[in-house]
Amino acid sequence: MALGRTAVAVIALGAMAMLSPRAAVGPTSAAAPPSPDGGFEDGGAPSLTGPQAEAAVEALLGKNAGPEAWRKLGPAAVGPLGKIARGAEARSVPRRREDAIRSLGAMDGIPEAALPLRAIVADPNAVVPDRTRAAFALAQQQGPAAVADLEPLLQEPSELLRLGAARGLAQAGGDDAKKALEDRLELEETPVVREAIQRTLTLMQP
Repeated sequence: MALGRTAVAVIALGAMAMLSPRAAVGPTSAAAPPSPDGGFEDGGAPSLTGPQAEAAVEALLGKNAGPEAWRKLGPAAVGPLGKIARGAEARSVPRRREDAIRSLGAMDGIPEAALPLRAIVADPNAVVPDRTRAAFALAQQQGPAAVADLEPLLQEPSELLRLGAARGLAQAGGDDAKKALEDRLELEETPVVREAIQRTLTLMQP
């Protein structure tokens, strides 16, 4: 009789494990629900892949989540955000790309987030506003390490892109950023860009 009770208990425990939401795997698993501040209920970074990660990213984009929420989501957000930021989706519109680029820039401490930003900055086929935003976001994400990616933008034909590069270099900071701006100031012929670089250098003075 005791053996029978043990068997029943084992079967019951197995059934409970199968019914538990945490036991579910694969594309049909639900992401942890966002909390009111844009994070997740358990306060940690969920391990999400595929449709789960895409759903979590959409939820945060929809509520204009802040940096803390994106950091909580972690590297799982980089793939879906990068796809939106590069315009590689059916619903690619400027506002969605802008939100995705800004969100990638907010993910400091997550080095994977720099990869799609670098790709946009270096892509001559990307629209200028996206490259400009990506330059600033990359500077936010990487700090002085972004200078090597941003400095070439100072040579671009687009005035807007050169202005964006100056702004990004100011955000990145450091001696290399300052030198890049000083070198460009000697060559820059467009008044509005020259003035922007001069103001930036003034603000960067110790």
